[in-house]
Amino acid sequence: MTSSCFHGDTFVCGFDDSSIHTWSMSAIVNRYTKPYKSYSYISLDTEYNSDDHLPIPSSTADRNAHCILRGHMGPVYSTCFADGRYLLSGSEDTTVRLWSMHNMECLVCYRGHNYPVWGVSASPIGIYFASCSHDNTARLWSSDTVYPLRVFAGHLSGVDVCSFHPNGNYLATGSCDRTCRLWDIQSGTSVRVFTGSKGAISTLAFSPSGKQLSAAG
Repeated sequence: MTSSCFHGDTFVCGFDDSSIHTWSMSAIVNRYTKPYKSYSYISLDTEYNSDDHLPIPSSTADRNAHCILRGHMGPVYSTCFADGRYLLSGSEDTTVRLWSMHNMECLVCYRGHNYPVWGVSASPIGIYFASCSHDNTARLWSSDTVYPLRVFAGHLSGVDVCSFHPNGNYLATGSCDRTCRLWDIQSGTSVRVFTGSKGAISTLAFSPSGKQLSAAG
């Protein structure tokens, strides 16, 4: 497993075989558990595929519980829900894909990065999202066009993670160059450079108020 994310009762994982697996927790509970009587009971009467050890869907309920999304040509390094109805994924194949969680199919493939995409982040402002890559850049995208709206260049090494400010007007990025940058979405310029880390930055998180930014390696 190379990435994971949650939304509601849906759990998503990306894997190094280029697949994305989604599970509905409520569907799994309804399918594989029985009402409590005098003891806890879990049904194990599921057929298994000897190749990948995953349950073989035998009904509509099973297919709703577990679905496999295929389209990427390399490991899926990042997954992120957008508005609950869509899923974003970034891969070693240098692309970002937008998936419909209703139809479980790829809607758009975004191309622009020159090297693997390490991270994706959905904006609080509906149609926008960002990606970051080993090509030392982060990019701003809109779901209604396949071309990047902004290219954020300034890091001296690969950009491992990106995260939107709660107000949607700024994007934070963390890099192997041991710095974090804060970018203005409208102008595409770097408005802050945060130094002091002794290693690569692999995780970023804003406080709910947006007044603090945490970074970890």
